[in-house]
Amino acid sequence: MSNVLLPLDKLNPPGRDKELEEISGLIKKGQDIILIGPRRVGKTTIINAIKRRFEKEYSVINYDCMESRNIPELYTKLYVKSKPLEIFVSSIGKKKQNELGKERELAEKVIKELHHEPFLIENIMRPDSPDNVEEKNIKNSDAFLLILGKKESNAVEKEYNFALTHNIPLFCMIKGSDDKEREEGVKRIIKDIKEKEKIVYKRYSDTKEFEENLKEGIKEKDKEWRKEKIKRIRDEIRDEKWTWQDIGDKFWDIIKEQKDKNYLFLIDEFGELREDKMVKNKKIDFGNFMAHFSAKIKEKPNRVSFILTGSENIFTFPPYQKDFTNFKNVRVSLFDTNTAKKMLKNKMPNLTDEIATNVIEKFGTLPYDLQLFLSESKDAYDYSEEKVNSILKKLVKDDGLKTRDVFFKYLDDESKKLAEEILPELIKVGLKREELKVYSKSKNFDTFLDNLTNRFFILEMNDFYYHPVSKFLAWAVVYYDKDIERFNSLLKT
Repeated sequence: MSNVLLPLDKLNPPGRDKELEEISGLIKKGQDIILIGPRRVGKTTIINAIKRRFEKEYSVINYDCMESRNIPELYTKLYVKSKPLEIFVSSIGKKKQNELGKERELAEKVIKELHHEPFLIENIMRPDSPDNVEEKNIKNSDAFLLILGKKESNAVEKEYNFALTHNIPLFCMIKGSDDKEREEGVKRIIKDIKEKEKIVYKRYSDTKEFEENLKEGIKEKDKEWRKEKIKRIRDEIRDEKWTWQDIGDKFWDIIKEQKDKNYLFLIDEFGELREDKMVKNKKIDFGNFMAHFSAKIKEKPNRVSFILTGSENIFTFPPYQKDFTNFKNVRVSLFDTNTAKKMLKNKMPNLTDEIATNVIEKFGTLPYDLQLFLSESKDAYDYSEEKVNSILKKLVKDDGLKTRDVFFKYLDDESKKLAEEILPELIKVGLKREELKVYSKSKNFDTFLDNLTNRFFILEMNDFYYHPVSKFLAWAVVYYDKDIERFNSLLKT
């Protein structure tokens, strides 16, 4: 959309106290949740509020399927963001031995305190081919910690070159500031590090400073190292070294292994994964993914919860509804008129009740559509009916076609045709089922009407009349599928 939406309160979005209370209670029970509701009703707003409320107690990880309709990417990001970082520690000597023995011991301690996994070669049985073992573990690491002092080591130089070869992020701790006193091998590495801009290095004078700098450095680089890991996995999937199932299995295994962590996974617009991109010209079958996902989620521990959102109701449509039997459905509804007025007046305190009523008559009570109005009118001083009409017309002209395409995306041709016929008729007044039938020439009217209802185009409200979920969409249909004269006429009446 071209408009930047006026932000809402991220912790306590208006009109959603009931849903937030219900969802919070279910999360604490370890329940998996589906947020079902129309596009633009505020499901993303709710999960953003949930993220803020639970990020201190849980490791909260989110994925937006609208941004990336990609099953391997979903599993890759969930896996990499869930796992502890694996950090290979390289230096001369062993723990408590030689020049850097104390630093190796401290590095192991700091990495564990940050809930990551250190790899020190002395912690495993000495293999027959140490070079092969070291290269393999460096290649599989998320970061390479290099500690340098005065003494050189062929082994350390080899490990450093392994890390460079496999594009592993490097973080270097250098003891002291005088490089002239170092042996040639160490000088060579430091010179190389200084020439490579991507390698981060810090100097320290004593073990206290070493510990502080290391802890601070790992925290600073955490997100960057995970991004690099995601890139490497993408390359391996592209080269067919790993499959999406391999990454998926790693993800489900890691959340079982991390027994001291609570996880909350927020996956927005889950149904968009049906449009998964192709890997090596092979389209991933959504049904196969769902079979894998539903089997694994039944085995997860209670300290792990998933919240999925969706607009297309794949959660209740065949053939996938069977895969969500363990989930609790939470419906996210349109605002009622009073809540919509409160939202408008909260952002625009000088709005009169009469003007608020006029805005709702034109824009309806779908939260996103009201935000569109607020965003476009935030600098206005005149809120007359003429001004509200002018704002609506501009928004429809700018964003209406995109809105129409988003809503119509998964409709079959017959349902789309029916939507184009009946939505304009519902702008001013609701109509009963039999009244709507007049506008359809299809013999399968009931089937197509139910399809529009289940996909949240129109809803039967408490008054037993059907109304559009998004009045903005209805206006867009008139503007782009009917004629502008009719649009202007409806605006004036």
